[in-house]
This record gives sequence, C-alpha cells and structure tokens, in this order.
Amino acid sequence: MTHPRFQRPRTMRELVEAAMLRFDVDSGRALDDALVRAFGKDRRVSHTILNVILSGSYHSEPKPTTLRTLADAARVPLEDAYAAAGLPYREPFHLPPSADELLGDQREAVIGVVRALVKANRRAETAAPSSYVIQEDDEEETAAYHSPEPAGLPEPEQP
Repeated sequence: MTHPRFQRPRTMRELVEAAMLRFDVDSGRALDDALVRAFGKDRRVSHTILNVILSGSYHSEPKPTTLRTLADAARVPLEDAYAAAGLPYREPFHLPPSADELLGDQREAVIGVVRALVKANRRAETAAPSSYVIQEDDEEETAAYHSPEPAGLPEPEQP
C-alpha cells in the first residue's frame, strides 16, 4: 500500500491532513500558525475552518485562496485541491497584452461580455442539461435556450 503522504488527497480532510503532515503539526490551530509563517497573513486559513474540515462537517464551497494555500501547503497540484473539494478546476484566464490598447468603452464591453458568459455558464451548470433558460436582469434581454448547446452559439446550418 502506498504511504498516505504520497497519495493524492480525495477529500478536503485528506488535503488538510497532508498539509499537517508536511508542517509536522497535529491541530488546526498549529496548522493555521504554520500557514501564516509560510505564506503570510493574506493566505491565512483560520483554525476554525481547518478544524471543521478535519471533523468532516465542512459543507461550504472553499474560497480559491483557501484551496491554493492548502495545495501549496500539502505540495499537491492545485487541480488536486479543487478535486478534493469537489469543484471543477479552470485555468486562470488572462487577456493578451495587446488588450491594454483598448479604450475605456471597449474595455467595458469586453468585461460585459465576460460577465454575461460567466453568468450563463453558472446558470447552465445548475439547470437540467437538456433544457435550460437564461434570463438576464430586467434591463437586458431575456434569452431562452432549449438544447444542450452552450448559450450564445448559433444553431448549426442544415445541409
């Protein structure tokens, strides 16, 4: 059997335990202190959260900074931390450097498009895959999609 230290964490509890093993500590409070020393106060994970995770009663969605800190502490890939939390991992998205040349209104338009797409994706993830409705705020148009195709894509042309 593989030593637990070298296994991928399958749960948040295993992720915290791997971090505790690395820092050679035996409590959530001691790990909290070790994380502050190692990564600074801006990446702190409170001992209360750590103890709830260790007790198995943590049912919230962890913040990205919490997952990054625990992944770094346990020396596992960030993708593994997201998997342990039961969340999909997505690479951070960055605009190309040439986007700096956009003017104010153009930047606002790009940000608006990104927000609309993210909103549509979030709604699609929580809706039934074969029939979902995307409704924008009252000021915006309402769009309904009744196919499993991602929102915003044109219908394929018929031959």
